[in-house]
Amino acid sequence: MAEWQLLSGLVCALLVGLLVLLVSVPPVPRQRRTPAGGFAAQKFTAQRSSARSPAQSCSAERSASPRAPDAATLLDLTAAMLRAGVGIDAAVQRLGEDVPGCAPLARVHRGLAAGQQWKHAWSCVAGDTPLREYGQELAFAHATGAPTAELLELTATQARRRRRRAVEEQAARLGVQMVLPLGLCFLPGFILIGVIPVVLGMVQELT
Repeated sequence: MAEWQLLSGLVCALLVGLLVLLVSVPPVPRQRRTPAGGFAAQKFTAQRSSARSPAQSCSAERSASPRAPDAATLLDLTAAMLRAGVGIDAAVQRLGEDVPGCAPLARVHRGLAAGQQWKHAWSCVAGDTPLREYGQELAFAHATGAPTAELLELTATQARRRRRRAVEEQAARLGVQMVLPLGLCFLPGFILIGVIPVVLGMVQELT
């Protein structure tokens, strides 16, 4: 009777381990086939894309261009141009023309040159995190006209510190979140290496 209880416990442990393993593996997404009217739907979508609003066209422009540098780098570049005698608006224009990933800044400069408010002109880059943060940090210097180059360099240093703290916090959260998946992955191996030999040894002693 004791042997059957041990064997049944062993089988239950194996089943639990397999169940946990199956649950921890994510399902593979299935690809959908294009229906017969797929080409017509694609043509209709292309026709609708030709009538995009300015915000949508700006979003498409951002997705087609490479990723912009972080806000701290852009602030340092702007501070260097300001020390060379270039104004803020002209610095934004040059960044949009010469820095990869900053093409939307040329649209921002055109809006500012046309007399748009600062917030409205920068709405084009609302979906681009580096450019949006750059515009937010630049707004105070543009509005106050304070010693701009020194202010932007200090702002760039603070932005790097905030980014470093954010990365450290994300790394700490990742370590906590990985505990449970790693435990589930090691559970079948623990059962096979640690539990089964002990159970088999007990069975041999009883027999």
